[in-house]
Amino acid sequence: MNGAERRLLIACGIGALAAISGFLLAPRALLQAYLAALLFWAALPIGALGWVMCEHVTPGDWGRPIHETLAGACRTLPATGIAFLPILLALPLLYPWAAPATAARFADKAFWLTPWFLVLRTVLHFGIWSLLAFALLRRPRGGTWALGGIGLVVLVVTGSLAAVDWRLSLEPGFASSAYGLLFLMECGLEALAFAILMVLLAPPFPSERQRRILAAVLVGVVLLWAYVAFMQYLVIWSGDIPREADWYVKRAREPWLWLLWAATWLQGIVPFLALLLGSVRGSRRAMLVLCALILLGRLADALWLTLPAFPDAGWGTLLLALALVIGLGGAWLLLFLRLRRDEPVSLPASSEVRHA
Repeated sequence: MNGAERRLLIACGIGALAAISGFLLAPRALLQAYLAALLFWAALPIGALGWVMCEHVTPGDWGRPIHETLAGACRTLPATGIAFLPILLALPLLYPWAAPATAARFADKAFWLTPWFLVLRTVLHFGIWSLLAFALLRRPRGGTWALGGIGLVVLVVTGSLAAVDWRLSLEPGFASSAYGLLFLMECGLEALAFAILMVLLAPPFPSERQRRILAAVLVGVVLLWAYVAFMQYLVIWSGDIPREADWYVKRAREPWLWLLWAATWLQGIVPFLALLLGSVRGSRRAMLVLCALILLGRLADALWLTLPAFPDAGWGTLLLALALVIGLGGAWLLLFLRLRRDEPVSLPASSEVRHA
């Protein structure tokens, strides 16, 4: 066991201690924090699957430096699905439409917001994503262009439904047609920043040309995420519908306001302004720092989107969520490193071979 794995085991221990303390002192807060932490880490393999599909349907070798990292993240999808088991077993404690005392208020949505149906959809989502990842990673040459294209359509549909199931339905009164797309943008940004960070941490490092290409893709995703997030806010603000405006009002109070500022600056404003500079796009250290900041911003955003949905959540729940992020992250990264090391990685064919 190397030093990195020992540190990840320590992180797992921190998460386990936090979980035990939360279970003894505040079981409901533990579930709330666990959901927020899990949604942050689940975005990585979901986003990685999307990028692997993009590799198979776009020309050029832009994704070659990060393909091994993306493939390793995709292989964690079955385990990530298993990590949702505590949430699926405790739906009435988290979702108002699943609680017997409040379920009658959502009778008009009872067909879709039914516990057994949500469990079934979650199982199907992870089953479909795992099968797509297995098929794409085992068949790198020939015959994968169509699979990648169809898979992207399937991922958009299932990912949007998953966003509604796991997070939006925490507040059934809120509605947004952009919510599913925003969730997919979050997953894509997080997975891309993580993949670039990993390849910049240890040799062989990508060349300066490869770094510039990845930086161009990264700034495009940052802009797309910012556009969708702002347009959702603009539409709701201009509509002036109280039950939808309240979604933002709750998130503009402490401690959530600090998370909003962190997310806006760390995954939006700072990366965009920095990546406009050619010296930053060509620098390994600068790109490494930027990707780390984006991941911190993604963490703040994931907590900001999830925790304010619970009326009783506060600073204690936020601190518990941060401890669980460390613990779940240690476990996920241990699995990721093991799978990336033990499983064979097949690179997609180059554009010349694929389209010959």
